[in-house]
Amino acid sequence: MTVNHATESPIAAGTRVLLETTWATWRFTAIRGLLSIGAFEQLAGGPLTTGELADRCAPTPRSTRPASHACGSGPRTRTL
Repeated sequence: MTVNHATESPIAAGTRVLLETTWATWRFTAIRGLLSIGAFEQLAGGPLTTGELADRCAPTPRSTRPASHACGSGPRTRTL
């Protein structure tokens, strides 16, 4: 995010910091979730669909849905 700190209002700066912190938390949570199910080991061989990843890592496809959405692989993109 490109910001001109000289002209940014204090309210805008506070909002920007809050949003950046929230996004960082979401990314961290997604990575932690993918690590906990062993997704990165499975993805080392190449991209998988969320269904394929769920078959290899999780008891149900629903278990991988939050992580796949957080990684930017939502309903439009089915490959991680």
